Amino acid sequence: MRNLVVVDAPSNLGLRPPAPGTVPGCYKLAGALREQGIVRRLGALEGGVVVPPRYDRGDWQEGDGVFNAAALASYTRRLADRVERHLRAGELPVVLGGDCSIQLGASLVP
Repeated sequence: MRNLVVVDAPSNLGLRPPAPGTVPGCYKLAGALREQGIVRRLGALEGGVVVPPRYDRGDWQEGDGVFNAAALASYTRRLADRVERHLRAGELPVVLGGDCSIQLGASLVP
């Protein structure tokens, strides 16, 4: 059986602010699961954190296209590289998100 390895992907880049001046809190999920001992409970190895770019609404407005598009694209490639590295090592990565956009990084891996 392959070793599980837990990788944190605490991104909220795929979400719009829930209210003006706020940041979506889903980036806290990985930390909350770790506080509950998920790595130990799974008997997993430590895979570290793929740190996302800063969540920044900037001057984006409705109709401007995909929110955080450049940051999402960059983060997706970095996450895919990390997941691929673990797969090539014969490990089974368990990715702890963030928002659903982190699925893009896992999906790019062949």
